[in-house]
Amino acid sequence: MLEEVKRPSKLSIYKVPNKLVKLKEDAYTPSIVSIGHFHHHNKELLAFEEHKRRYMVHLLARTLEAEEATRDECAQAILDLGEEARRCYSEYIDLDKHKLAITLLVDGCFVLKLFFRYSDIENQEEEEEKDVVNDDPVVPRASSTDPIINDSWIVATLQHDLALLENQIPFFVLQTLFDLINKSVNHYHTHLLSTLCFSFNWLWDLAMSQLQVNPWT
Repeated sequence: MLEEVKRPSKLSIYKVPNKLVKLKEDAYTPSIVSIGHFHHHNKELLAFEEHKRRYMVHLLARTLEAEEATRDECAQAILDLGEEARRCYSEYIDLDKHKLAITLLVDGCFVLKLFFRYSDIENQEEEEEKDVVNDDPVVPRASSTDPIINDSWIVATLQHDLALLENQIPFFVLQTLFDLINKSVNHYHTHLLSTLCFSFNWLWDLAMSQLQVNPWT
């Protein structure tokens, strides 16, 4: 109790008041993916954990080609940030430092890989448009077997879930992973992390307009 009172005030991830949640639970509760601590134990979201871990493995596999120690470096960096990350949450986190680090590492890698894949799609589409303008032959985009990016409903739902107030991890966790991964594979991605975040939010708006779906009703 005393420790909680003395904690430095770095709160940035809050729980939605129960009164608001009861009014419209779907507007504040993730539908398919848990990011961070608050919905970590939600049984309805456990099925997506396999996809999160698969994204993490794919992301770190790229770094291991360049530097075998990068995976351990990422894990240690997140472990070192654990207490600072813990102070960002408004509610008590019932995970020890190792379990919290694993949660942050898996979720952080998943979000980054998701951002990277969408940015790659955008860049490829831009190149295809340039080829059409220049009368160059258009090389068709390789079909992906990723069940996430090939399903418009999953994409729209993910973008909604990642925008929820409770469904977050601290930005500095993402930035730390981004910097380590970018460094280890010789600038794996040329965009700033903030640019990738804004791009993903723009894609959320675009997906909603194309699907003519209002996720808040």
